[in-house]
Amino acid sequence: MSNQRKRALNIIRTKKNLAVLNLVKLEKVKIEYLKKELNFFQEPEFISYSMGTLKVIDGLNKNELLKIELESLFDKMSKAKMSLDNYHQELDLLIKKVDSSDVDTGSFNKDQRTS
Repeated sequence: MSNQRKRALNIIRTKKNLAVLNLVKLEKVKIEYLKKELNFFQEPEFISYSMGTLKVIDGLNKNELLKIELESLFDKMSKAKMSLDNYHQELDLLIKKVDSSDVDTGSFNKDQRTS
């Protein structure tokens, strides 16, 4: 193997390692943000998950539901049931849920209350 080829392979390996390092740093930032936000909700909303939609009812508050979703993500990732890219997409989606007043992917309306 020529020196030029070895050098090229080292550069490629270094770029891959740097990309993984950046993903790990980004994951840490996302998780710290989620943990911070999930611990400091001002007004809990009572919700339920039914047929792919979250509904407002008595029971778990929004904070608790999002914590369950985050723990589920940790579990899937630890058991290698999802790719790193999908994991980061799910973290981004969870961050959007935390930042929005809505809980689910868009079909939830605060005015829709069940009895």
